[in-house]
Amino acid sequence: FGHRCADEVLCSVADTLLRLSTDHGFAARLSGNTFGVYFPRMSGLEDTADWARKINEALAMPIVKNGNRIQPKSSVGISMAPADGTDVQTLLKRADLAQFIAHESGGNQFKFYDVETASEFAELHQLEIQVERACDMENFELYFQPLFSLRKHRLCGFEALIRMRGDDGNLIPPDRFIPVVESLHRIEQVGAWVIRTACHTAAQWPGQLGVAVNLSPAQFDSGNLVDVVRVALEDARLAPERLELEVTEGLLLEDTSTTRAQLVELQEMGIKIALDDFGTGYSSLSYLWQFPFDRIKIDRTFVAGMKDNERAAGILRTMVELAHTMGLPITAEGIETAEQLDHLSGLGCDTGQGYLLGAPQPSADLAASVIADFKRSLKYHGEEPITGETPPHEKLAG
Repeated sequence: FGHRCADEVLCSVADTLLRLSTDHGFAARLSGNTFGVYFPRMSGLEDTADWARKINEALAMPIVKNGNRIQPKSSVGISMAPADGTDVQTLLKRADLAQFIAHESGGNQFKFYDVETASEFAELHQLEIQVERACDMENFELYFQPLFSLRKHRLCGFEALIRMRGDDGNLIPPDRFIPVVESLHRIEQVGAWVIRTACHTAAQWPGQLGVAVNLSPAQFDSGNLVDVVRVALEDARLAPERLELEVTEGLLLEDTSTTRAQLVELQEMGIKIALDDFGTGYSSLSYLWQFPFDRIKIDRTFVAGMKDNERAAGILRTMVELAHTMGLPITAEGIETAEQLDHLSGLGCDTGQGYLLGAPQPSADLAASVIADFKRSLKYHGEEPITGETPPHEKLAG
């Protein structure tokens, strides 16, 4: 409603805080829309909490200015002397951090400074700064994990996996920074970078090798995904059939026509669509006939559990049979032992990936590591690559 109205609201807040604190302490405006209230004679936590509630309740009252009804939302952070500090700067800093936690928790509430919680929020805030910087500078990396045909015992492609380094140079786990990317509403931008980079990298590989890219549901929100993929393929001069896009059933829960239309258009371009984490949700079976996927991927939890759990092994066998009945190739994730590899090959899984076959690697390191892992996997079967043409993994090494 303009600067003048905003100033009048701040004056109203100041009047309220002065009225509440006059007999017990004093209030001051610290900066912007941040105020401080000092109570020198609080009897303890309960007394302080009562005053914090009064402040929240008083500041939650609607303010009418120039015919505009404004609903304020306040967040109160509290530090206590001497437990939280004995000097002004420390107490202010810790009260400010507690206020930030109250704000991030939804506002209209108060929080006492707590060392453990403050440390968690401080780490999150630092991570947010790093993620914002990485997004602005496109300072991410792509690692590639090999995908092998378990039928032919040959390399058939890679899955692209995004990585980010912290200020110390070490990699930050994706399950830590991806939720932050999403909370900052930068996933569409980052997802587009992944698609572009994966396509450009795959264009340098032999033509038999494909690349798989995971998609976030948020990438479908704007309706621009098809154009992003099309431009990436054209710029990289990569054939559409060499790209596979992986989605989880969470994408289809809302069952929006826009989402389905984009998936169909991508598929009509020649791109393969895979259903990832199959079997971990509530309605996977219905999705198999409601949308014509080109591949399904078995979640690693089934692979890990099949050794010691007969029911998990039975479900795994049923999923493979179901996929083949529907004419769908199936990929098993999380293969870490020779026993798992043998069992999945015996079940008829078409493709496999996991640390046994190859860990995610930067594109520059792919050749040597893939060849070593590939030869090791062949040794378990006592077989050699199909002869007659140069195997794709040897072409990659060249």
